[in-house]
Amino acid sequence: AALDLLGELLKDEGPDPRRAALLGQVTFYVVPVVNPDAHDALLSPARWDRRGNASKLDHDRDGLVGEDGPEDLDGDGRVAWLRIEDESGEWVADPRDPRLLVRAAAALGEQGRYRLEREGRDDDGDGRFNEDPQSGIHVDRGFPHAFPYPSPEAGPWASAAPEVKALMDFLLARRNVALAVVFGERNSLLKPPSAGKRPPDQAAKQWTQEDRASLDALARRYRALLEAREQSLERSAAGDFAGGSLSAWLYFQFGALTLELDVWEVPVHEMKPKGKPLGLGELAKLDAAGVLARPAEDLEGLLDALGAPGEVEQLRASLEAGRLSTATLAKDLAPYAAFAKTPAGKARAQARLEHAFWTAHQPAAITTWTRVELPGEQAEAGGLAPWAAQLPPQDDAAEALAAHTSFVLEAAQRLARLELRQVKLSALHAGAEGVYRLEVVAGNAGRLPSHTGLAQLARVRRPVRLELELSQGVHLVTGKRWKAKESLEPGQETLRGTWLLRGPPGARVTVRVTSEQAGGASKTLRLEQE
Repeated sequence: AALDLLGELLKDEGPDPRRAALLGQVTFYVVPVVNPDAHDALLSPARWDRRGNASKLDHDRDGLVGEDGPEDLDGDGRVAWLRIEDESGEWVADPRDPRLLVRAAAALGEQGRYRLEREGRDDDGDGRFNEDPQSGIHVDRGFPHAFPYPSPEAGPWASAAPEVKALMDFLLARRNVALAVVFGERNSLLKPPSAGKRPPDQAAKQWTQEDRASLDALARRYRALLEAREQSLERSAAGDFAGGSLSAWLYFQFGALTLELDVWEVPVHEMKPKGKPLGLGELAKLDAAGVLARPAEDLEGLLDALGAPGEVEQLRASLEAGRLSTATLAKDLAPYAAFAKTPAGKARAQARLEHAFWTAHQPAAITTWTRVELPGEQAEAGGLAPWAAQLPPQDDAAEALAAHTSFVLEAAQRLARLELRQVKLSALHAGAEGVYRLEVVAGNAGRLPSHTGLAQLARVRRPVRLELELSQGVHLVTGKRWKAKESLEPGQETLRGTWLLRGPPGARVTVRVTSEQAGGASKTLRLEQE
């Protein structure tokens, strides 16, 4: 997504006055990869979704480092999953698709058959699999705000990871950053973070109401762009920023309006049956002839919706032969209907829809379960590839990237932009040193506030300043040389200043409105007697 944005900013397809104007007003800082080591692991000969960097880390606190990590046991070039036959395991094959593993449900009379591990061996013989991988600090858990101490993956202290410190140093030297867009795990525009008042004796954990209003305004445009590209608006992850994440630090401590966008999530809505499927209550009211008169897909859809076992052709044959009644079938399916309404049932349905998506759109992402050698165990390697969730099908990726690049450019156009709306100099008394009145009105020509509400509470950004620069011989008669305001809202809110000056004709006075992250404007005037 970051590279797509860069490509749009730098593409050479003739002069574009809108893009030229935007680049003349807004500075873009783009970091394509925050964790290069994890990125390289995803593209290594044995691909796996490592989250940490390449530093040495003792995950299991046994005095050894990286002695028991994931391995590509079946030699297919990816580190996927390992299912091990175990009567005390929590997992069973899904009744509708045996390639998918789901948690056993006691309500359905299921007993676990497998335990599920990341693909690899128990290399250190401690009875655990892959508990000490060749993976260091999780970069997106190593930032200062709500640092998750004492998690080993977050590091011994905030900013211990060199990637974290380098990025913080870079940003702290560039206080002109007003809006930060993090392409991460969450989507704060589709699943907005919680907002409220902060208790005076506690660290900030929620967004301010003012910032949520800014977020909601951006979210409306974001949704419209996604819909125009036929992208899903559904998201499963919570919107609140994770403790120790880059997003949390950027908003709560650095003072930038921060959006975390996941760009794409498996569009499970595409896999849901179209139209109104056959319901369990309707099934119970039909006789065998009524069911057989309907298309086989209706009964198939009911079984899929409930996640119930059974082959449609066998069930239809049993109904036709009189070995099975619709009442008995409805009674057998009732526990599945009840389970489907529970959180565990909904999670199973979500997993089944995601699996169906990959089967339909990118079948290579699913590895067939293959027997592998594991001392003393019956085990198979397979399952969903580690890179699947990060790399959508090509057509989906192109549309998602286009929508997000358009949104970032539009959001940049909405940023606060300070302007001088009125500068009036009036001569009050003539002479070798005349007296003048200077009246100035400054405002915000953008569509977002100059400061976030959180930045004002935490006092992490300098306020908007309206100030004078006087040439030699010009003296201030009344007031200070500057006025300040914590923030300027877009629209009618202004920062005003009125001064009396004394100076010789022809002397210069410069008035300037400035801020760290909302630009500025200036105007120079000559003292002229009427």
